[in-house]
Amino acid sequence: MRPRRQVDWRIRLHECGGRHDFGLPACYKLLPLNVKGQDLVRNDEVIRLAMALPETNEHDHWGHRGFRVGEHTYAVLWPQEAIAILKLSSDDQHALLSMDPYTFTVDQWAEQGWTKILLKGITASDFAEQLERAWRMVAPKSALKTMDARRT
Repeated sequence: MRPRRQVDWRIRLHECGGRHDFGLPACYKLLPLNVKGQDLVRNDEVIRLAMALPETNEHDHWGHRGFRVGEHTYAVLWPQEAIAILKLSSDDQHALLSMDPYTFTVDQWAEQGWTKILLKGITASDFAEQLERAWRMVAPKSALKTMDARRT
């Protein structure tokens, strides 16, 4: 696991539909302005990174873009919300949640390893690392061998 990255947290103008988050006026939220000067991951990068993994197929997952290897889904992209949901090990999930509870969250599927990642809070390289971890959780041996062969 990489050391905790430095995030520049400031209050910035954000459209939040009239809700009062963090006890602030309806048009403000606490959001990261940048992650150590690096580019944050975009929806098209999520698709490119996922499809680059061996034996990955894109499919419809309850109205969202899902990515599976074999019969198992390992990632879902919600492009309108700029959220990716990855199937991670419980150790990885807990480490990410303790590292940055704004960027990494869980819902009722947390016990199965599903972890929500807010794309505006993570760099492309960090996301690629977590995406590969999710892929390795469900990939068949043939896909793992192909991936390992690429690296040598």
